[in-house]
Amino acid sequence: MDNHRGKLVLLPQNRVWRTYRGGRVLDGLAGKSPAADTHFPEDWIASVTWATNIGRGHIKEGPSDVIVDGVSQNLAGLILTDSGYFLGALHVAQFGLVPAFLVKLIDSLDRLHLQVHPTAEFARRFLGTPHGKTE
Repeated sequence: MDNHRGKLVLLPQNRVWRTYRGGRVLDGLAGKSPAADTHFPEDWIASVTWATNIGRGHIKEGPSDVIVDGVSQNLAGLILTDSGYFLGALHVAQFGLVPAFLVKLIDSLDRLHLQVHPTAEFARRFLGTPHGKTE
């Protein structure tokens, strides 16, 4: 199904809850007024990754919804309709149907702690996942 080819795929903001505060600049970029710092300081762009937040597991956070021809749809579902177009045949052969990266805009009010993400080898061996984390 290639009815999306040649069409603009809009990526609305996809704000994700975090323990730290921020996001005023992200509100401003989206034209939200008044802009405010809240617990939604991150915008995950073109994401198929689920956010993991203790106590918020029942809330859909992380995967992006996109708009094509005025219709909102889940990005992961759209990728499934034509993975070769969206990800490329070589990518699909090596990594499967996930982009294998996560792009974030982060506007933190607080100083952030150091983060270290696992490599693919570590993730396979110790975490039971096929890839590490690339942001």
